[in-house]
Amino acid sequence: MRAQDLCVNASRLEGGAEAWRGTAPLMLIPLVLLAYSGYFKGMPGLRTLPIDVTLLLAAVCAGLIVLVGSRARWAAPTVLPLVVGLWLAFAAGVAVTFGSGIPLEKAFNLGTVTLLCAVMPCLVYGGLQAQRWLLGISLALAFVMAVATTLFPDRMAQEIFGRLNLDGQTAIGTARVLGASVVIAALIALGGGKYRWIWWAAAAVGTAFTLAVGSRGPMISVLFSVAFAVVLARRFKGRRVSASAQLIGGFLALGAFVTVSPTAASDRIRLFLLGDQEDVAREYLFDVALREIPKSPFGVGWGGFQVPRSFWGVDGGTSVYPHNIFLEIAVEGGWLAAIAFVVFAFYALVGFIRNSVSLESAALLGLGIYWFSVAQTSSDVNGNRMTWVMLVVGLISWKSSDRISGFPIESSGSKKQASWGRVERSQVEPRNR
Repeated sequence: MRAQDLCVNASRLEGGAEAWRGTAPLMLIPLVLLAYSGYFKGMPGLRTLPIDVTLLLAAVCAGLIVLVGSRARWAAPTVLPLVVGLWLAFAAGVAVTFGSGIPLEKAFNLGTVTLLCAVMPCLVYGGLQAQRWLLGISLALAFVMAVATTLFPDRMAQEIFGRLNLDGQTAIGTARVLGASVVIAALIALGGGKYRWIWWAAAAVGTAFTLAVGSRGPMISVLFSVAFAVVLARRFKGRRVSASAQLIGGFLALGAFVTVSPTAASDRIRLFLLGDQEDVAREYLFDVALREIPKSPFGVGWGGFQVPRSFWGVDGGTSVYPHNIFLEIAVEGGWLAAIAFVVFAFYALVGFIRNSVSLESAALLGLGIYWFSVAQTSSDVNGNRMTWVMLVVGLISWKSSDRISGFPIESSGSKKQASWGRVERSQVEPRNR
């Protein structure tokens, strides 16, 4: 083959790669919809569909992985073996599940739908465009949730408990979706983004909706993740004092609102923050899990965690979950799975921090902390699908930080501004050294 032909073929390949990188973030849409599907599929209109929404989106994601992944370059091929390695660490719990006669539904979901949520970011996530798409989709879904909750409220939750909720869904799921938008909007406002007062207004509206739902875990996670992102994000270097002062002012305003608010939903959060209201059920589940972990080095099997009949009454002895993703993995998957998960999560957090130079990456740091935090108080290992997406995104950030720190702009000498805020040249590391 002539040298000229080789050059033409190389040019075509390079053009195809550029086209792929431009369209790959679009495939974040089915991925995030899959991760969020459990929070919406019970609402009027979706629950009457002849096919389960989660299964439909899982099939779409699996098809994209097979069709696109076999032809195009993966965005983060070096992270994929780490994901596979973590799931191999879960195998001990799977073996115990088979050997103990435990129903296989949880293990099956862990190896299919949940694994898809962890694998797909390796195919499609990378660069500033992907960051913006991920943040934008999260904000859009929160807006849809706020509108849907207003149009289709859970009348029983309103009349009996005085709480706002989407009909057909749990209050925790509703609050999780809304809380994610508060984290994003607050961090963009604190980070000095353009139109910051619009972002502050968006954060205030999202906070009001989240408070109206009255779910304590997501609201506490919002406060925790925003505060830690301000402390840890490299974006706030040189402006940490100012951002902290604004954040403290926001917390004081929130505290004043919760104190004077007459709603039962706000009372739940206020009493919990003051220590006047305990969560006896979760504390008991935590205690049972902590006592079981030392006795089960290989785990009790996925779906094998049980509590005494005396706690649940006639339904006692049935499979539950500890409402804490780390305790759940440790007690059901075994010690090796727990260690692998801790290492995986640690490097994901390190990746988020190392790449937190731009407004987008600082907001992603807060979002990553948020989804990891809510997984410590509710849902199970398969229900926390967005947590897995964010952990893998953080790990991709860690693996890519040696090449591009935060993906803030296109080139080292560019003076372009991000759409949500400015990026100082001193914050940008050269791309080509």
